[in-house]
Amino acid sequence: MTNTRILLTGCHGLLGQRIVQGMPPEAFVLGVDQDDNAYIHGENFQYARLDITNRKEVKRMCEEYNPDWVINAAAFTNVDECEIKKELCWRVNVEGVENLVKFAKKIEAKFIHISSDYVFDGKKNLYTEEDIPSPLSYYGKAKLASENVVRASGIDWTILRTSTLYDVDALKGQQNFVTWVVQNLRQGNSIRIVTDQWGNPTLARNLAAAVWQVVSLNCTGVFNAAGKDNVDRYTFAKRIAEYFELDEGSLVPVTTEEFKQKALRPLRIGLDTSKIERELEMNMMGIEEGLLIFKKDYLAIHRNN
Repeated sequence: MTNTRILLTGCHGLLGQRIVQGMPPEAFVLGVDQDDNAYIHGENFQYARLDITNRKEVKRMCEEYNPDWVINAAAFTNVDECEIKKELCWRVNVEGVENLVKFAKKIEAKFIHISSDYVFDGKKNLYTEEDIPSPLSYYGKAKLASENVVRASGIDWTILRTSTLYDVDALKGQQNFVTWVVQNLRQGNSIRIVTDQWGNPTLARNLAAAVWQVVSLNCTGVFNAAGKDNVDRYTFAKRIAEYFELDEGSLVPVTTEEFKQKALRPLRIGLDTSKIERELEMNMMGIEEGLLIFKKDYLAIHRNN
């Protein structure tokens, strides 16, 4: 990986910042996002503002920086908002990817794309990389379309499908499921949690380590890059409460039908992580290991709050 040049989109996001944090010393990363100023600073790291939906700007950035790898961690991931703002969802999640792979191909860069378990309908329970996608939501359809763009690009590509991403956001304090649960329970709020939506909770820094392993081993193909444990949201919330010694009684179990979310969700869905663990020699963390790491960082930041 000596002197490997990386163009990383979405560098200020939950995953992007962890990719930067885990970068090896022999890598040079140009992180891009839509903020005017950099939230990240460090050796071998530069920041530039870039809207991936702007084809001319993507062309200029790729040609000027000439990366060896493009890592796409940028996405519009609010599943319910995607049902309302379909044009924006498609523009970011599909057209943005079209722009990136078009110019990655011109400069002969390799491409890593982050996708989602929502490309599946949840009717099989446990999915391998060979299973045929069948998304229910507009977000899932857009993510599948972006996968197809990458597959048809004619470049060396890797797709990492993940699920229920969480971690401490030390840069912008953006919420994810775990921080939302902890914050509300610490404030004494009752919160409704669905009992029939399953996923593989994934610590962002664990997924970031998988990204760097792809680069190190020069792997291609589709990998389920998610946490090892497959649980429903309510059970996961109870484990979070237990780890933080908070009142589980404030968790109110509800069904998806009662919750009435805008977008359809796959219900009993799980990602089989045996391929990435075997071929990339990755330890995809379970809930216990992930929450231990998360709790240490979270309390260090929020100790006085």
